[in-house]
Amino acid sequence: MSRLSVLLERLRGLKLPPLEGWHRTAAWIGVGVFLFAFFLSVTFPYDAVRARLTAQAQDAELFLHIDSLGPAFLGVTARGVRIAPQGGATVPIRVDRLTLRPSLIPWGVGFSAELFGGEASGSLGTGSAPSIRLKVRGLSLKKSALQAMTGVNADGTLDADLSLDIPAGGARGAGPDLAAASGSLRLGGKGLAVQGGSLTLPMMPLDLPAASLGALEVEIPIEKGLGTIKSFHLDGADMEVRATGTVKLARALAYAEPDVLFRLRALPDFVKRVGVVGLALNQLPVDPTDAAFRDAKLTGYLGKPSFRPGR
Repeated sequence: MSRLSVLLERLRGLKLPPLEGWHRTAAWIGVGVFLFAFFLSVTFPYDAVRARLTAQAQDAELFLHIDSLGPAFLGVTARGVRIAPQGGATVPIRVDRLTLRPSLIPWGVGFSAELFGGEASGSLGTGSAPSIRLKVRGLSLKKSALQAMTGVNADGTLDADLSLDIPAGGARGAGPDLAAASGSLRLGGKGLAVQGGSLTLPMMPLDLPAASLGALEVEIPIEKGLGTIKSFHLDGADMEVRATGTVKLARALAYAEPDVLFRLRALPDFVKRVGVVGLALNQLPVDPTDAAFRDAKLTGYLGKPSFRPGR
């Protein structure tokens, strides 16, 4: 007799004890929840939801395309999501898979996604004082749209952890106030490198040299809208970067105000190899605490940053 036949014979002879009391009630509740979820997933109007999301994106001046929308456990899954500003030359950001589910802590929407060769998950709290939780692992810069958006041909992978609690605005109907948010941001990178590309500067286009940037570690606690750089280390074979300073958040992220001092140390062989870029690095003022480093300052707004030499 085959193993399958033996298994079937045992299943036929299996007798389960009758359910009584709360066990029976729990079993019927479980069956009811399963049947409700099953028939909801089968009858849910996914095409209508996809059309509605596309229309809302158009109202917000965004291009949104979803290849397919279907059921997931206690949620929905979208595949082949592409989103970009309307009427521009920006390459759409592509998300291979996006799953949305209800979230209990914080109360709102939970999500998980596959994009840029990595994974992202988290939750977005709803209401007048939302909370954001985000975890990103293994995002590939090579597979991202970074070069199309910035002109920088980069490689390596990034991890990120973001926790942000945004209080309600003081004025009635003002909405959440990002300028008063508290939380933390952590970034990590491996095998980071610039493999070429170009940047369009106000005076002229600049061809970027290849550079090995190595590993990145960043930690920024945020308290009442002010992010303070606790640590910033970028260690590569060609360059070493340290940073200190603050980022003052605003209601619109583009108007956040960085006040960050970067300390850069480029290896002599790299400086010789990169020509004009190396010459520009040597023109930066020497750091007063360590002559091996040069100083550069980042100010302005995140949407329109300003770099200048020195402290």
